[in-house]
Amino acid sequence: MLEREAEKLYNNSEDSPAPASPASLKPSSAEAGKSETLLEEKEETMRIYVAGAISSDPDYVKHFAAGKRAVRQAGYVPVLPPNLQPSGYDHKTFIEENQGATPMALLREFLKNDIACLLDCDGVALLPTWKQSTGARVEQGVARGVGLPVWEINEDYQSLKTVVANPITKAHPSSARFHQLLQEMGELHDRKQLDYGSDTDPFANVRSSSEWGLPAWVGAMVRATDKLRRLQSFARKGSLANESAIDSMMDLAVYSIIARILYESEESSGKEEAAT
Repeated sequence: MLEREAEKLYNNSEDSPAPASPASLKPSSAEAGKSETLLEEKEETMRIYVAGAISSDPDYVKHFAAGKRAVRQAGYVPVLPPNLQPSGYDHKTFIEENQGATPMALLREFLKNDIACLLDCDGVALLPTWKQSTGARVEQGVARGVGLPVWEINEDYQSLKTVVANPITKAHPSSARFHQLLQEMGELHDRKQLDYGSDTDPFANVRSSSEWGLPAWVGAMVRATDKLRRLQSFARKGSLANESAIDSMMDLAVYSIIARILYESEESSGKEEAAT
């Protein structure tokens, strides 16, 4: 099924021809010929990795095809994630063969191929759906971290807007502890997700607030407020009985990030419903 959908992306009659050798991610001779005129305006034809939601977007085939066209229209050569290429691996088969793996372990396996493909490109174009995808968010972070230019494809899929033209790749020396804590927060989330999340949703416990009529992101902020109350108590009394102030600070930060993720997901879903 995935292979047929990938063929649609590469053989879309409304789209210009795709590279003839997807495995090597090189433009075909026809594409190279078309790009000769572009070389007069650009130093080189840039190959741009297209990132966006797949598993969380039922219309990902349509969205990636539209994103591919937008990148071509901007004068670049679009490169799709490996699993959307005709020779790509099959998500469903891989998951079935690794049923005992956690969602994060599966994500890491998928990203091994995707990140390698991204790093072989000259920049990244983000579909409007990218914020609802954990993998796409990781990809844009990698692009920023290694100094690649990043664009966002506009909602109408007709043009690109620059997000990061000249990324700052070197953090201030005094920010070392900040970035270390960010990594620790991610590891803390992954550990707790094993107990509180589900096989398909790391935020399952937080989303349960919807059963009480509260949006998931509000549920996350309610939990964050609990941590804030603990810290207010610590500020008054100088001690906590069951949890350290540092643990409460970390949990507060994690819940705030989870709230943002859930808010962005709901906002994106609302826009798609309004569009339909």
